[in-house]
Amino acid sequence: MRFEYSSLALFAGISWAASLPNTTNFEQETRSLDEIYQAALAEGGVVTLWHGGDEKTQQNSLKSAFEARFPNMTLNVTVDLSKYHDVNLDAQLAADNVYVDSIILQTLHDYPRWKKQGALMNYAPLNFDKIYPVFKDAEAAYSGLLIFDWGYAIPGNAFTYIR
Repeated sequence: MRFEYSSLALFAGISWAASLPNTTNFEQETRSLDEIYQAALAEGGVVTLWHGGDEKTQQNSLKSAFEARFPNMTLNVTVDLSKYHDVNLDAQLAADNVYVDSIILQTLHDYPRWKKQGALMNYAPLNFDKIYPVFKDAEAAYSGLLIFDWGYAIPGNAFTYIR
């Protein structure tokens, strides 16, 4: 899947920068993926990602694909329920010791709160302007990664049984 490689800003979820102030100014990324990769290597080549989910191994394919595409990089992935990841991040923020680089959660209500606290880094990856406004923060503090549509399916003959 190509989405795995679309940005080292890391999987579109969120980037943490506890030491950076949250500003309303941001510039859209202009570096190529290879330029970002080289910069990441220069910073140590390790990325820590927390991903919401219920099976510890469910993101192993993401880790494998990332490390195959970006040699000499390490992607540390921790999968757990979003309701635990958000509490753990809150504890890191309270201790002023944030070590997670990126986080992908289902608990969407956390992102505006973290933005208001100044815990998020405004970052607009390449093509951020092409994301529908409803699926992203206007100031590039966070954006959606996946969108699941839940709908109703009713058999065509269902209404013949209603009297």
